[in-house]
Amino acid sequence: MQFPLKTLTLAVFVALGMTACGSSSGGNGNAAVDRGDNSPNNTNTTPNNKPQDNQSGQNNQGSQNNQGSQNNQGSQNNQGLLQQQEAHKAELEAQATEWQSKLNGVQQELKNKEAQVSDLTTKVHGLETLATNLEKQAKDTAAKSQAEIDKANADALAARANADALRIQLDNANQQVTDLTKQLSDTEAEVRLLEQQRNALGKKVDELEQNSVELKKQIGALQTQIDQIYDPKPIGLAGEDLLNAVFTAKEIESMLIFDIVSPIRYNFHKIGLVIVDGVTLPIDMQYTVFPYTSNPHAAAAVMGASGKLNGDDYVYYSPLFRGTPTPASDLATLSGTVTYNGKGTLVERGSAPHNATYTPFSVTLSADFNNKTIEGKIRNDLSKKLMMLLDNAPIQTSKDAITFNGTITGQGLYYENHIGDYQGTFMGEGAKALAGEIQTIDKNKLGKIATTSAFVAEKQP
Repeated sequence: MQFPLKTLTLAVFVALGMTACGSSSGGNGNAAVDRGDNSPNNTNTTPNNKPQDNQSGQNNQGSQNNQGSQNNQGSQNNQGLLQQQEAHKAELEAQATEWQSKLNGVQQELKNKEAQVSDLTTKVHGLETLATNLEKQAKDTAAKSQAEIDKANADALAARANADALRIQLDNANQQVTDLTKQLSDTEAEVRLLEQQRNALGKKVDELEQNSVELKKQIGALQTQIDQIYDPKPIGLAGEDLLNAVFTAKEIESMLIFDIVSPIRYNFHKIGLVIVDGVTLPIDMQYTVFPYTSNPHAAAAVMGASGKLNGDDYVYYSPLFRGTPTPASDLATLSGTVTYNGKGTLVERGSAPHNATYTPFSVTLSADFNNKTIEGKIRNDLSKKLMMLLDNAPIQTSKDAITFNGTITGQGLYYENHIGDYQGTFMGEGAKALAGEIQTIDKNKLGKIATTSAFVAEKQP
């Protein structure tokens, strides 16, 4: 902020006024000299006064010298006074600048104070609001406490009423004991009568025991018939067949949720009866669903089970799928080469699913709809190494779906001895996704199933 205009104007006028006064005094002295030099009264042209004219001229010459000296002295004084006034003006300007700086500082400090006042005002408003809320909470708490006290008093009154009722019931019970004692005496008489009847019934029991021998023979014959129907050992029963017999489509939907990645495996227990190929079998299995992935159109996972099937130990691994297959008629509308990227889980077969190890992997497939072929590869998500090649396989239709089925070639030190098959189905409208499984065996382990995998992949733009 600057000094007000009136203040600065007044200071300038004061300085200029002092300067003007000094200059006016010097000018008046010079004017007086000029008027003395040019006055006609100082010239005498009368002939009879020549000596007087000479003296007058001498006097005039002396007067002129004196006046010139005085004028020079006055001019020097005026010049000194002007310098003093200029110095005083500079001093006033310096003071004005200094006061302007101080005024700026004061005004800045005033702004800071105003900001502090605004901040304090905001805090005061906040504290007032907090105080209002606390007062409301206190009132609510007091009201709640009073309600609880009223409820406790009501409960106490109810308890006293219950106690009175119990005392009445106790009196009634004592009366009942008296009545029951009398009834006991009467019952003992009846027991003696029943003992007589028992002896008579004993004879009938002997007759029934004889009849039971005949019934046991009939039961044995029926058991033989049941054994002929019942298959105690379902040899060669596939895990997928058993899976479809144990779980409904709704149960499988609850296990696999679209568009998520399940980072953990979970376990559950199932016990009961299942019907496989028309045969009812008792089952007691512990199931494990391994970590899986899915997209909006398909989901796939590997399930393992171990336990008792028809009384015998049983272990199996099978893939789970969920999704809507692409209609077979859509194959004619598909063209070009399309890339599908996705995820899957490879499970290494163990003695029981909870002991089995699993590996997450990435899968990439290239579908050539012009030539109706597909191929791909899977890569370990942890080591980033190539695990298997999905060999070139035909794309075809089956049961109103678009499917594929081919062989795999193991890669790397760990899977180079693995051979097996992969198969899958296109999912969603326009084959937007696909889901598949891989089964491999290790040639060095006598052909036993070594791994079971399930995967899903989504069409890339």
